[in-house]
Amino acid sequence: MFVRMIFLTAFSATLAVCAHRSSTDASGSQGFLQKKAQERRDRRQKEDSASMGPNFESREIESQGKNRNYLLYTPAGRKDSSMPLVIGFHGGKTTNVRFARTTLFHNLADEQGFHVVYPSGINSNWNDGRGTANPDVDDISFVRALIEDVKAVRKIDARRIYVTGISNGGFMVQRLACDLSDRIAAFAGVAGSMGVSLRENCKSARPVPMLVMNSPLDKFVMWDGGNMTKGAGGDILSVPDVVDFWRKQNGCSGKKEEILPKKVASDKTKIVVTRHTGCQNNSALLLYKIEGGGHTWPDGADQPAWLVGPTSKELNATKEIWNFFRQHSL
Repeated sequence: MFVRMIFLTAFSATLAVCAHRSSTDASGSQGFLQKKAQERRDRRQKEDSASMGPNFESREIESQGKNRNYLLYTPAGRKDSSMPLVIGFHGGKTTNVRFARTTLFHNLADEQGFHVVYPSGINSNWNDGRGTANPDVDDISFVRALIEDVKAVRKIDARRIYVTGISNGGFMVQRLACDLSDRIAAFAGVAGSMGVSLRENCKSARPVPMLVMNSPLDKFVMWDGGNMTKGAGGDILSVPDVVDFWRKQNGCSGKKEEILPKKVASDKTKIVVTRHTGCQNNSALLLYKIEGGGHTWPDGADQPAWLVGPTSKELNATKEIWNFFRQHSL
C-alpha cells in the first residue's frame, strides 16, 4: 500500500510537470506565432507603403520604447510651404494604407494645399479610451511625438492641425479631443463613438469643433450605444449621447436641421445634418446622420457592402470634413 501511494504521488507530480511544460510550450508557441504574424504585417506594410507614390514618405519614430511608423504625404513642390496638417486614423484590424486609399485625403491635399499623415496603430489598433484595445499603449504620446516629427521635416501651420478617422480611428478622434485639444484645432469622426469610461475621464481643455458622422444601421458601432459585440468591444455611448456630451462641453445654445438635396437617384441613403449653434469660443458641433448607410466612409472607395453595409454616394465625407476643418484654427 505504501509503495502504491509513492507511485501515485510520483505519477501526479509527473503529470503536473508535464502540464506546466505543455502550458509553457503553448505560451511560447503563441508568442512565436504572434511575433511572426506581426513581422508579416510589418513586411506587407512596407510593401504597401512603397506602392503609394512618389509624394509619400514612410517614416519611423520611437514612442514608449516602441518603433512606430506613419505615412507622410506632401503635395508635389510644396515641401517648403507652410501648410495645415490632417492626420487620419484607420479602423481596427486594418491599415493606414487602406484608409488612405478609401478616403483619398492626399488627392484633396494636392488641390487644397495641406500635408496628410496616415499613422499606423500597433497590431492595427488604437488605444481609444475604451480600455479594450492596446490598453498598455500610450497613443496620446505617440501622436504628440508624431506631430513633432512632422514639424521637424515640414513647415506646419501649428494652429491648423486636424484629426479624423473611422471606426476604431473614429473612437480615437474622441479621445484626442479629450486629451490633446491644446494641439489640435478640430476633430471629425466617422462610424465611431465614445467609450463610456472616456466620458467619465474626458478633460478637454477647451470647447472644440467636432463633426460626428454615423449611420443608424451601422452593425459594428451601434447608433443606440451599449455593449459592442464586434471589433474591440466595450461599453459605448449612443451617437446622440456623444453629440449631447459635446453640446454641453461647447456650450451650444441652439440647433438647425436640414436634409441634404438628393444627388444620386439610385442611392438609397439620405443625409440629415444637425448644426448646433451658439457654441462658445467659435467652436462648432455637427451631426451627419447617414440614413440607410453602413459602417462606411461616405463616397469612400473599396468598402465591401457584404461586410460593412452600403456606402452612401450622397456626400463625399473627405471633402465635407476638410470644408469643416478649414473654418477652424487654434
